[in-house]
Amino acid sequence: MDEDDLYELDEDIRETECLLCGKIISSSYLHSELKDDKVYQLACMVMHYRHEHVKYYNNSVGYVCHYTNVEYEEFKTLVNERAKRQILRKAKDKLIEKGFGVKHFAELKNTDEKTLALARKILEKKE
Repeated sequence: MDEDDLYELDEDIRETECLLCGKIISSSYLHSELKDDKVYQLACMVMHYRHEHVKYYNNSVGYVCHYTNVEYEEFKTLVNERAKRQILRKAKDKLIEKGFGVKHFAELKNTDEKTLALARKILEKKE
């Protein structure tokens, strides 16, 4: 896939909804990488959350990476983990209602143990 493919509109790209704000979101790159619908929806929500709900990300990524010697991917991973945990906390009822499980969060790239522990706490059925 070349760079131009990321910007082409593809009628077959799955659209999904942000469970926090209701905005319809999609990603041609994530669509090509992720086959599981629930993992795709979570990945789209994390990307959307990072850019739309975390106000400091777009404004500070250049500054943080330049002045703190933090690599871009490292900073993005840190923000993504925060986004996953916020999605778990803020959309827990909708996540449960739509059948999301710990395995879907585990399949997301770079999901850490702190996020998985929260996912288990929120999403695993209580007996």
